[in-house]
This record gives sequence, C-alpha cells and structure tokens, in this order.
Amino acid sequence: MDDRTTQDYVAGIENLFHFLKTGVRTILKIFLIWTDLFRRIVRSHEGRTAYRRDPLSHPEIAAMSERQKGDLPFDACTILPD
Repeated sequence: MDDRTTQDYVAGIENLFHFLKTGVRTILKIFLIWTDLFRRIVRSHEGRTAYRRDPLSHPEIAAMSERQKGDLPFDACTILPD
C-alpha cells in the first residue's frame, strides 16, 4: 500500500468510528425520549383509570359521607380486574 491509500483507509476508519459514535448516541437519545414518553402515557392512563378498579378511590367519592356513598348506584360489572 502506498501512503495515499493508507491515509484514505485511516480517514475512512476514523469517519466510520465518528459516525458510529454519533449515530449510537442519537439512537440512544431517541430511545430514551421514546421510553420516557411511553412511561408518561402509561402513568397518566393509570391515574385516570385507577378509580375504575377501586371506585371508592375516586376523589369525589372519597370526599362524600357514608350516607352519600350509600345512595350511589353500584354495578360490579363495570369494575376493571387487576
């Protein structure tokens, strides 16, 4: 190999390593953003439907007196399983 070919080869390897380093970093950032977004969606969904598994945990029902709770209609089929 002559010097020109060796320099081109080394430059190509350096470019490849630079691309891999920045590409992996970019892919990792995208993955972390995606997982964070997914976790937020799951948490917000759980927060909105937690009272469907335990109706008495709903904030408005928790604020009621026992007499008011006794007047509420109750359908066991609408409660989500765990």
